[in-house]
Amino acid sequence: MTNFETWGARVTLFAILVFMITMSVCRADGRDWTTADKVLMSSTIAVLAADMLQTQESMKIRHDDNPILEHLGPNGVVPYFVGAALLTYYAADHLSGWKRKALLGTVIVLESVCIIHNGRDNGIGISLSY
Repeated sequence: MTNFETWGARVTLFAILVFMITMSVCRADGRDWTTADKVLMSSTIAVLAADMLQTQESMKIRHDDNPILEHLGPNGVVPYFVGAALLTYYAADHLSGWKRKALLGTVIVLESVCIIHNGRDNGIGISLSY
C-alpha cells in the first residue's frame, strides 16, 4: 500500500469513528440515555476502533487469532468492526439503566483485553499521528 492509500484508509476510518460517536450522542439525546451512558458508548466506539486498527496491522504481519476475522481476511476487518459497533449501539439503545451500563462496560473491558493482548503478544501498540 502506498502512503496515500494508507492515509486515505486512516482518514476513512477516522470519519467512520466520528460518525459513530456523533450518531450515538445525537440519537441518545431524546432517549433515557444519561451522560454516563453516552460516555460509555463513546468509549466503546473508541476501543473498537483501536482494536480494528491493531487487527489490520496484525493481519499485515501474520494471521489474527480471531477465527471469524481469519476467515474474512484483511478486507473484512472494517466491515466486521463497524458491524460490531452498530450491533452494540442497537443493543444498548434497547436496554436501559444498569443493563445498558453493564453491556457497554463489558464490551469496553473485553476490547481492552484484546488491545492489551495485541500490544503485549503481537507487539502492536497504539499510536496517533497526522
